[in-house]
Amino acid sequence: FNTSFFKKYSTLYLMNPKKRVSLTPLIQRIADYLFSPDQYLVLTPRYPRIGHLFTEIKMAIAICKEHNKKLVLVPHRTAANKEIFKCHFDCPKLPENDFKFVLLRVIISILEVFRYFYCATVPRIQKFINLKLPILDASWYTVGLQRNAETGMNYIRGQKHYYYDMEKLRQNVGIFLTNFQLSEGKKVLKKLGIPEEAQWVCLHVREDGYTKINQKNINFFNHANEGIFMDGGQYRNSSIENYFPAIRHVIKKGYYVIRMGDSSMKRIQKMEVFIDYANSQHVSDLADIFLLSQCKFMIGANSGLTDCQVLLNRPLCLLNMSDFQQIIYPEHALMIYKHIFSYRKEKILNLKELME
Repeated sequence: FNTSFFKKYSTLYLMNPKKRVSLTPLIQRIADYLFSPDQYLVLTPRYPRIGHLFTEIKMAIAICKEHNKKLVLVPHRTAANKEIFKCHFDCPKLPENDFKFVLLRVIISILEVFRYFYCATVPRIQKFINLKLPILDASWYTVGLQRNAETGMNYIRGQKHYYYDMEKLRQNVGIFLTNFQLSEGKKVLKKLGIPEEAQWVCLHVREDGYTKINQKNINFFNHANEGIFMDGGQYRNSSIENYFPAIRHVIKKGYYVIRMGDSSMKRIQKMEVFIDYANSQHVSDLADIFLLSQCKFMIGANSGLTDCQVLLNRPLCLLNMSDFQQIIYPEHALMIYKHIFSYRKEKILNLKELME
């Protein structure tokens, strides 16, 4: 598609915030009509970033169990991992072949197509005719979310009025892979050269590549939400080389080490029983969720991929941590913070000093 019109439209969108018209309330009303809010929680996880996707699903499961509701989980086309929607959930979940579920997805698709052509046409029309046309909200449609007027943050219906509901994130609820997913996952192990009976540890060291790629390739449908891929979190990055001693130690204990991530990550030297899965040709949504959910434990830090374990409930060893405000990990997770040097005090600060 030619994105020049979309960029012009997004300029109009940003310059005229009071003239924006959103179709999301309409979709929400349709969802409420099809599925009674007293019996169902209908949710379209918003973010095409995997950590937010998994944490939103975790909170939705906790809400459904607490309020005895059935979960209607509508996958969005930008979902960072679509395989998760096929898993077994720790709460009642409406099957995707349900008539009303299919009808809701069709309605959302039709409205998105309408939005596409509307937004592509508006700049052309206004170029020749001075019409006061409304600016249609260019963000993707969501269901099941409310906005906190004070903070501007969205939260899921049924949770406290902020995004990270720690009480629900720390509940012992989650998802389980289907027999088909487990069977396909074992095929991935074979392709990676890992014996079926072997145990492995997942490793993820955050880099800039994922957010840079998505920011560069951002298209019309999420152009107005491009801030989602603007990475202000470089302070959360680390160097993979600093993890080599830990990798060798884990390998000596008899485990395979599987490096998770994507192909933008730095390639590193080959090591025995170390699998650079991130740079392999076997990366897929199914393989991601299989490896993460079946690992012995995971070594990670402040990253979306590490946040997946909030839902998958595997033990965590978190190194080079840097955030204090949003600690969403289980209480049994082991954490070591980065060394922060204070120029004023001319020393590395301890944990107590960092919290002051």
